[in-house]
Amino acid sequence: MKILTSNKVKIEEIKRIVGDKIEFGEGKDLPEVDGNIDQVILYKSLEAGKDIVVEDTILALIDEDGNIIKEIVDIKWKINELKEGQRVKWITSLGYNDGKNIKVYRGFINGVITKEHGDEGFAFDPYFIPSILLKSNNVKTLYELNEEGKKDDFSARKNALINLMNKEEIYSTKISEIPKWNGRYQNEEVEKNYIIL
Repeated sequence: MKILTSNKVKIEEIKRIVGDKIEFGEGKDLPEVDGNIDQVILYKSLEAGKDIVVEDTILALIDEDGNIIKEIVDIKWKINELKEGQRVKWITSLGYNDGKNIKVYRGFINGVITKEHGDEGFAFDPYFIPSILLKSNNVKTLYELNEEGKKDDFSARKNALINLMNKEEIYSTKISEIPKWNGRYQNEEVEKNYIIL
């Protein structure tokens, strides 16, 4: 099994979590469809091909009970739109293409957005405080937790990888039943120039 990603930070995190249980294939980012969370991981997995695992991370705005209000599938281009105090869910999806089916594995962590702790770090790490820490005297962002070597204890990516290693998929879709994508792509003016390796 090989996971395909161009993101060096994600590679470091995955290696910390699963060691040498997964091989890595590096290349440029795969194009991501401008759809919902399921469409993004299915089409990304189709693009990657057989025997490849792909990863996709989103944030979702949630209500007080943890129910999703809105998915932000293109979070890497919308980080600056996050607002102080917003309740969010970090969702990491892993898609595995076995040639006949795409199996999807997920991990979830609830949190809240802060802008008070600086803006250093990877992606939304400087702005995301895991909800479980809000009731403690140790309120820290993912960036601060990572600096202490503790981010993996609060990681949706880790949860998704554990589910992958345990073969506990959230669902499976037959490749033959996935229609050709005719819609837009995220950040289309950039994506249309990507070369897939």
